[in-house]
Amino acid sequence: MPHHFAVIDIYESAIQSKGQFGVVFKRDDESAYFYLLDMHKPAGNAIIAALDVGPAISVRSDAPVRVRWSEVSSVAGLFVGDVLTAIFETHSDEPKGRFVMHEDFRLF
Repeated sequence: MPHHFAVIDIYESAIQSKGQFGVVFKRDDESAYFYLLDMHKPAGNAIIAALDVGPAISVRSDAPVRVRWSEVSSVAGLFVGDVLTAIFETHSDEPKGRFVMHEDFRLF
């Protein structure tokens, strides 16, 4: 009898209020990524940065996951449950993603 595994397929997205950047979180049973998109680029080339968050977070199929922009609109956060887990910073010439540090919690 074959084994059946639960497929976790979570997809969340948010667009910056200025409309230039968007963020997407995508998770399936094999990987989890947090992406930064340039909304002014064609759909096939919109991803400008990706952060592999799979090894660092455990997302149960019922865990609430959301992405949102900070009020200053230059930082996007990935929340697992109510915990800020990763961010993208877009205020420099080289937007970058990283896992949160303690001082990042003040941004949200």
